[in-house]
Amino acid sequence: MNGQELFQTLTDIDDGLILEAEEAPPRQKPFRGLLRYAAAACLALVVVFTAIFATNALNMEPRLRYTVRYRERYVTYLMKVTAVQWGSMPEYTPDWLPGRYVPVREYRQDRTRDVTYQSSVDEGEYLWFHYRHITENTTHKLADLPLGSYETWDVDIGGKPGAVYRFTDGRTGGYLIWMDEESCTMLMLSFRHEDIDEMLRIARSVRKETK
Repeated sequence: MNGQELFQTLTDIDDGLILEAEEAPPRQKPFRGLLRYAAAACLALVVVFTAIFATNALNMEPRLRYTVRYRERYVTYLMKVTAVQWGSMPEYTPDWLPGRYVPVREYRQDRTRDVTYQSSVDEGEYLWFHYRHITENTTHKLADLPLGSYETWDVDIGGKPGAVYRFTDGRTGGYLIWMDEESCTMLMLSFRHEDIDEMLRIARSVRKETK
């Protein structure tokens, strides 16, 4: 084919084909499409994990961790809160008390409640029920349990850790202390008689109510 024939062939191309070629959109590179899909997938994962984290933060169970020091001047509880419980705190009430006990005084302040019971048989016999919701790292010192004035042993109160402190210095009675770690609450019975089993029964009857 000489130059004249080549020119004739090129000039005989259909004008419609040339117009379609000019109007056709440029073909996207496959790599760019993959990047867009990957970016969308990453964004979706971020949204999902953010929602999960926020839900877990809202539903986070409060936790109370504590240690007891016996070698200081007094028995001292060191309490550390790992998550704060917001809103109303649970109430605790003994479901069982010996018939001789009658409530004579109740005191509430912020996150503390004290109830004093007096024996109808012996006016000098009292039972003191106390609980305290812990919202920050703190200590609780038992000033009337100095070194050498008590004996102690661990007990289980409905699956919750506790301890009995019985006076050995001539006084009658002692303390029963246990922890509701999930609700960050320290509970205590102070008693003035020798029936430890009775105190354990009272403690194990305590009902927890969340409003």
